[in-house]
Amino acid sequence: MWLKFQVVLQPCPSHRMTDKALLECFYKSLGPENRSVANQLCEGDMLYQPYEVVAKLLDSLVEANKAAKKKQEWDALVTQLDALSNRVTELEVQAMGKEKHFSLRKCSCGKK
Repeated sequence: MWLKFQVVLQPCPSHRMTDKALLECFYKSLGPENRSVANQLCEGDMLYQPYEVVAKLLDSLVEANKAAKKKQEWDALVTQLDALSNRVTELEVQAMGKEKHFSLRKCSCGKK
């Protein structure tokens, strides 16, 4: 929500509103659960905190979420790569086993 709010503010950062009014707009746009989390992060009611403090806190939270999401995606890719590597190894073992038992005399390609 914070990122969307910032995007709305980009063309006109204050919209001729005080920081307190901007903070109230953001706060009122949150659902009850998110308001509760926001208040916990601010160690009290978010609306009683200076805008700069709240903005810095929410910016930090956004960055932490981005880092966590990136790590989660990286871990998923590593897991997929491990599975793919294991499958390639299995196929190599199967191919080597078939080569040992392959006989030219049993070849049914027409040439002996």
